[in-house]
Amino acid sequence: MTRWEYLVYHCTGGTKNPVPGQIIGEWASPGSIWHQHVVINRWKDWGYNFMISNPYPTYEDWKLGRKWDILDGSIIPLRTLDLDPVSEFSEIGAHVKGWNSKAIGVVLVGNTHFTMRQLLAAKNLFLEIREKVNPNIIVKGHYELDGGKTCPNIDMDVMRAWFQGDGSALSILCEKHSFPMEDGVPA
Repeated sequence: MTRWEYLVYHCTGGTKNPVPGQIIGEWASPGSIWHQHVVINRWKDWGYNFMISNPYPTYEDWKLGRKWDILDGSIIPLRTLDLDPVSEFSEIGAHVKGWNSKAIGVVLVGNTHFTMRQLLAAKNLFLEIREKVNPNIIVKGHYELDGGKTCPNIDMDVMRAWFQGDGSALSILCEKHSFPMEDGVPA
């Protein structure tokens, strides 16, 4: 049996400000997340295994509304995963207390609104992990494992349905997260 049983989705919304005057939530970079985890929280390393970016790599870009579409939906590894049966420090994150040794952590950059590219990347990452790591991986949202949380601020039942091939679930996700729709299809 694989040691990775869960794939847990998070969001950057609600994160404490790593730099005074800057708001993390709708933007984040690997550096800002590392700063939050290592400098502010005093953890030894990243909390997440992967980050799925949106088009705002810096606070200034977010503040000015300057999008970098080529970055939108990029899957950025923060902690490596290998496929051997031994859990190494470099692989185990710090994203859900009590679950880290058996859960892969993925953070979506954003609070309650995510781009279509981010959602597609989240699904593609799930499919890749299911194929290469554990065909029975269980998908959860942070809030489902820690009742004091709301992240990733996505209805995980709907997201799981979409991951498993329910095309109508994508329309529901888009509607809940203010994606433009045309004839029931994301525009």
